[in-house]
Amino acid sequence: MNFDHFTILEDKSIFETLKQIELNHNGFVLIKNIENIIIGIVTDGDIRRKLVADIKLEDSISRCANLDFVKASIDTPRELILKQLDHKIKAIPVLDESGRLVYIITKDHIPERAEKKVFARSKSPVRISFGGGGSDISTYFTENKAAVINATISLYSHSTLKI
Repeated sequence: MNFDHFTILEDKSIFETLKQIELNHNGFVLIKNIENIIIGIVTDGDIRRKLVADIKLEDSISRCANLDFVKASIDTPRELILKQLDHKIKAIPVLDESGRLVYIITKDHIPERAEKKVFARSKSPVRISFGGGGSDISTYFTENKAAVINATISLYSHSTLKI
């Protein structure tokens, strides 16, 4: 992934930023300062809303920046990152300790990570569904109304994962 298409300096114009968004075809760019520290993110939607409200194409992109953006560190668990992508987040920049970009995670680009060997055990009660249906995908049950009637019994499923 070429980071040059996904980053822009904070003093660049909104017009230049739109050209950068068009280059990367992902609908966003990360805003960096002169030291290459990521300070914000801006989407094409952020720019569109500001253009309708009060800014011009010649203005600095810093006027549209979302400075309170979702980011991850190199140590952020993969499961947490994937869960955040389930909640309508387009991209998660992974930053090093100083705030510099290491890589970008999107739904279409999830870099492989070196995983440590795992030994895990779990115990879960058996669930009996009496009616309705459900889903383990969080975006489904946050956007759709449904009801489920189920119960657990004192019979357990055990699993062991050894890699």
